[in-house]
Amino acid sequence: MICKESIYMGSQTRTRPWWLQHVMIALSLSVPAISAAAQANYCSLLSTQEVAAVLGAPVVLSGDGSAKALPGTQVRSQDCKYETKETHKKYMDMTVEETPSPALAATLFKSESQIFGSNLGPQPISGLGDEALLYPASGSLYMREKNLCLHFRLSGYALSTETRVAVVKKLAARAISQIH
Repeated sequence: MICKESIYMGSQTRTRPWWLQHVMIALSLSVPAISAAAQANYCSLLSTQEVAAVLGAPVVLSGDGSAKALPGTQVRSQDCKYETKETHKKYMDMTVEETPSPALAATLFKSESQIFGSNLGPQPISGLGDEALLYPASGSLYMREKNLCLHFRLSGYALSTETRVAVVKKLAARAISQIH
């Protein structure tokens, strides 16, 4: 079976293999549905002022107004794009995936971290969430906290690898502080 779902990742589009979609469905059937109260607007984890302060330029927020269910699963996803107003736009993208349980989030984290690019040299980092991987080559960070998986990406910035890493770490730490 060659069924794949596209996943937009900043400047790249990756595909989620058919088997991962089946794992997500099987796991989501074994846990209760996400309550209406848990259907949050995850873009509120980072204000435009906080992102602008870290990026050094005013930003506007675009993206999904709230988390949306992924077809055939109980996993909900929300994409938040913080974009500069410049002619050549730069942005920070944060994707949040909400699962019904921490166990499902751990499985999703493990599966998606393989998709995000083992060829990008992921490095485990401590101090951010339950588990986190940094992708220095792309300046992105993927992490899990409780029943949430969060992916942070910068695009359009001509920054050194060290600066990109520092920026995504700072924004991820701020977002995770709002979860507790």
